[in-house]
Amino acid sequence: LGFSVGKSSESSHEYTRTVSIELDDGDFGDYFAVRITEDPVFGTPVFTTMGGQSKCPGETGTSRRESKVSIVEVVPRCASTTAVCTNTNLNLGEKAHFGIRILNESPTGDTADYTLSFVKSFDEGFKCGQSGNIAGLDHLFYHTYITAIPYLKYIEIPVTFAETELCFDYKDIALQITATCERPTTRSHVYQYEVAYD
Repeated sequence: LGFSVGKSSESSHEYTRTVSIELDDGDFGDYFAVRITEDPVFGTPVFTTMGGQSKCPGETGTSRRESKVSIVEVVPRCASTTAVCTNTNLNLGEKAHFGIRILNESPTGDTADYTLSFVKSFDEGFKCGQSGNIAGLDHLFYHTYITAIPYLKYIEIPVTFAETELCFDYKDIALQITATCERPTTRSHVYQYEVAYD
């Protein structure tokens, strides 16, 4: 979008002001409804985004094309198979396997890139068996950075845990999924995409 605005005034002094502006967005599929008004003092244009859609990181006032991706279920698995297990009373040295099921419900039907990670325990001290504690836990992600999550299709990310000599009991381990374009900032997801926990 390109245009120019001219403004002139007659008084004891005569002047002319011309402002040239170009608006551009590099992401294919983005579009914006923009209201253009005139500043009453300086006569320059004022742009207000009224709607549209935009890729991550989303623009204010638009539908976030890659939003609404969430963890919908955590399924305990038997070893690396798809069979369901309880993952309790494991033998010493035996790994616990889980499948993290994720669903993309993008408001515009787009694929999305997200990162799956652990939420660190809020307790800075190590307390074995405390809810949410991951200290001493050996976790092996097969995938953390997930590209092109398809629209309205469940995908499952395998996750493997192994205990260490520090602790043998872990519960309520929290996971989060975050739009990859917004990592590693700690506050950007609050503004753009709500982080989904499970």
